[in-house]
Amino acid sequence: MNGLHRRERTIRPLLRMLLAVAIFMGLWLPIGSLSCVGDEGEFAPEPHEIISDLDARLALARVLSYRFHTLGEAREAYERILSEHTNHLEAGLELSDVLVRLGDVSAARKRLQRLLADRPNHTGLLGRLAEVEAAGGHAQESRILFEQALRIEPDNVPLQMAYAQAMNRWGDFYRIERIYRHLLQKSPDDVHLLEKLAEVLVSTQRYEEAEGIYERLKRHGWDKRRFCLEMAKLYDRKKDFAKALEAIACVRQPIDGPTSAPLAPCTAIESDPADAWTAPALEIESRALNGLGNRKEAEACIATLLNHPQTEMAGWLAAAKTYRKLAASDETLWETSQDAAARAMRLAVRQYPDLADVLRPENLKPEKYLPPLRNLPKTIVSILYLQFGKLVLEEAWIDRLLSDPEVQALDLYTWAECYTEDRRPDIAWRLCARGVEIDPACFPARLALAENLAFDRRFSDSLKVLEALAQEDPENVKVWITYARVLSWDKQYDAAIDRYDRIHAHNPMDPVPVRESARVAVWAKRMDEAMRRYRSLMEPSVDERLLQALKQSPSMPLLQVPAADRREPNTTDTPSKGYKRYETLIEQMDRNPEFSADETLQRIRIDLLPEYRIQKWAYLESEAKWKAWNLHFLEAKDAYEALTAFDPGNAEALFDDAQVKCSLGLCDEERAPYEALLRMDPTHAQAKRGLERNDIRSRPKIGINPLIWSEKGRGDLSNIVVHRIQVLAEMPIRQDRYAVSAGMDSFFERPGSADRTFEALGYTLHARGVLSPSLSGNLKWTHKVYQEADLGASDFFDALIRWKIRDWLHVDFGFERADAIANAFALQQQSRADRWKIGIHSQMTRRLEAGLKAEAVDYADDNSGIRIAGSIGYAFTDHPKIFKVTLSETYRNTQQANRFFYQGDRLVDIVYPYWTPQALTESTITLEWVHDLAKELFCGAPENVYDLRLSFGTDTEDNAMVRLEGDWKLEIADHWLLVLRGLIHESRQWDASGVWAEIRYRF
Repeated sequence: MNGLHRRERTIRPLLRMLLAVAIFMGLWLPIGSLSCVGDEGEFAPEPHEIISDLDARLALARVLSYRFHTLGEAREAYERILSEHTNHLEAGLELSDVLVRLGDVSAARKRLQRLLADRPNHTGLLGRLAEVEAAGGHAQESRILFEQALRIEPDNVPLQMAYAQAMNRWGDFYRIERIYRHLLQKSPDDVHLLEKLAEVLVSTQRYEEAEGIYERLKRHGWDKRRFCLEMAKLYDRKKDFAKALEAIACVRQPIDGPTSAPLAPCTAIESDPADAWTAPALEIESRALNGLGNRKEAEACIATLLNHPQTEMAGWLAAAKTYRKLAASDETLWETSQDAAARAMRLAVRQYPDLADVLRPENLKPEKYLPPLRNLPKTIVSILYLQFGKLVLEEAWIDRLLSDPEVQALDLYTWAECYTEDRRPDIAWRLCARGVEIDPACFPARLALAENLAFDRRFSDSLKVLEALAQEDPENVKVWITYARVLSWDKQYDAAIDRYDRIHAHNPMDPVPVRESARVAVWAKRMDEAMRRYRSLMEPSVDERLLQALKQSPSMPLLQVPAADRREPNTTDTPSKGYKRYETLIEQMDRNPEFSADETLQRIRIDLLPEYRIQKWAYLESEAKWKAWNLHFLEAKDAYEALTAFDPGNAEALFDDAQVKCSLGLCDEERAPYEALLRMDPTHAQAKRGLERNDIRSRPKIGINPLIWSEKGRGDLSNIVVHRIQVLAEMPIRQDRYAVSAGMDSFFERPGSADRTFEALGYTLHARGVLSPSLSGNLKWTHKVYQEADLGASDFFDALIRWKIRDWLHVDFGFERADAIANAFALQQQSRADRWKIGIHSQMTRRLEAGLKAEAVDYADDNSGIRIAGSIGYAFTDHPKIFKVTLSETYRNTQQANRFFYQGDRLVDIVYPYWTPQALTESTITLEWVHDLAKELFCGAPENVYDLRLSFGTDTEDNAMVRLEGDWKLEIADHWLLVLRGLIHESRQWDASGVWAEIRYRF
């Protein structure tokens, strides 16, 4: 292979000499042959056949400009021509193109300005200069020049197309869209214009509308494999990997073959290894397979790319990028990525032979990298970035990029793009900042500076850059959408929503600003506004438009639409009905060949497809967020699963889905959405942290639970101090969805009337788990043995089953056997109580909840009682600072009251030695303050939250009371968990205080 390249370098000068001779002969032979012309002059050349010296030299310069490695010679040839013919238009225009390709935008600009000085209204020169400014990153200057040219020739279609192409460089998508739609009004079936419009829509994440255009092109005879490939690209952008694979299967089928038969992955098109479809199809297929978790099959796709000479370099580059992303979670893949990039570089040098000397293998050793960092093609920069691995993250390397005295703003921007893709915004913004210093008018560097400052959470600096860009061009949607996003990331929600509204006012057809503003309203906890914005995407409904359109179809009477659905929808129709009729139409067209062949129905289907996809997405996401907002997690789980099935690339929905499953205790199912997010983006910080915390919570732990309790009052019924210490070990099962624990207990009980402390030892077994999304429970058994033989041993139980009935109602069934010891007589009698419990709780809205509990008590001494309690609470503020007020009413009654026996003034016994309220009703108001101090606010994150409750109340015995309770939960360094609880209760009849603690260590 190296010998072949040496022969090519030897032959090239000879080829150029022969070309020059051919041009020379073409110039002089006709003149020399005049001596051979007969009298009739039948061999005399026509004047237009004689090539002038200038034409010959222009032809030579053009031939040299065709190849990248001879651009330098082409430049010299053009400059020699222009030194003699200063204002030669063609030579000047063609030289400017050569200069731009060589990276010397400044020289190209000067050359065109010189030509334009003598032709100020020449639209071709104005357009070319505008393109040069665009190539140099000068968006504002380019726009001014294009608009000047279009004022002179407003109907110049090539000029309008060039303007649109230039604007694509700086994201002025709304202006581009207006140009294409204006031209399509004159030529509605122009395939090239439709393709261009679809590209713009994809660039602005308007995938539904782009899909509609692709369907329209397919209907007009677009190449089937081209259609499938473009759909695969669209699904790849949307991260809908399953559909991307379906589209790729269509690409790989014979043109007239079936598209539904399953294919083994990566059996590329065998008929033509150099097929234009092969490389992009296999690259998409590898990403899709990796996104679905099929890493081995993804690697097989890359290997297939490597086996094709036409796609070998693309294959190695794709492999390098894939392994670099996976290295974020697997350090061993850094070297694998570097090796793949080195292979790609050896192949890339063949495409850029003029860089062969600079990019020799001996110069590409990171420790002595010598080539200049400027004017390198983007592909080469990408390969170098990957090839050098961790070297590009070192400060010395970055300083070299920043300190190169000849580096241009666009060079630094190209390198910054690599760092941005690699999720290194802290380095990327420094490169962009230096680029802006070099060329303050370089738009790509300025916008990338703002984006990377925001990615690095330097929001105020980012917003300053964006404000300046927005003032310069108030219609650039890329600037404004970035501006709105950064404001939302900085939690300036009102300002962000205002920016989104301005964007939408510029282009009401674009659903993206409405979609994103609805999400921002959710983040701002303004759910009513969020729902209004989602609803605006569903109006008018697809079904309304469908019913109007179907009136034009001859198949309308045959369609199996329920009679009730044929009427015009009224204002009472729910949003969920807004697209159901359209889905019915699609089902019938798929089943009935007559309907699928109906041209009118096909047109209706295609025309309404974008709106259907937008409206179904809006309904599913609004439904999911509304359910989750109101803490209806069972329904939210179903809603998010429906949403992610319809829109698998919806990163926010996947993260929210994990949160909902975490809230339901489905810790094993919580992992799947995080893993899907990490396959889409291995550097997704939140998903990575969520998965890490899921792993941490599933580790075994040990702990100690100390308790101190003291109560006194109600005469001699309450007078005791209790200490308890429990040492335990816990083993989580299935990522902490279930857990079992065992503990050793020590009890120290000192009744006030006794002169000593009674000690006991015991052990506790505990199991808990979430059996299904709607059913959970726990079971605990404690065996307690007193050291005093006459007190004996006891067994205590605590069991609870919770059944969630569609979120609106949670029903608890419980049984508890516990001691009822609050004095010396109860201790001697070993008073116990069996409590049968049922509770009903309803979370009606996010802020409003209500509950009802009933309890039947059976005492060991044949006494019994009941307790019924109801409560209603409302939260006046939201997380992370919640102020809540709860009103509760409790009724207590015991069958037998206490009986006291005295010998003189000395109490000698109590029958029923525990509190036995008689038809007692209590009324209480509780003021609660919850403050979440955690730095990471997601379910499963390390906790740092305190909860204070202050209660006031009285009862039918006029026993006014005040109670202060507090909880504090703190997690430290992912290993330590501390929970503190305290209570102080003061009333005329009864006082109590207690402190509980839980200290855990996770391994």
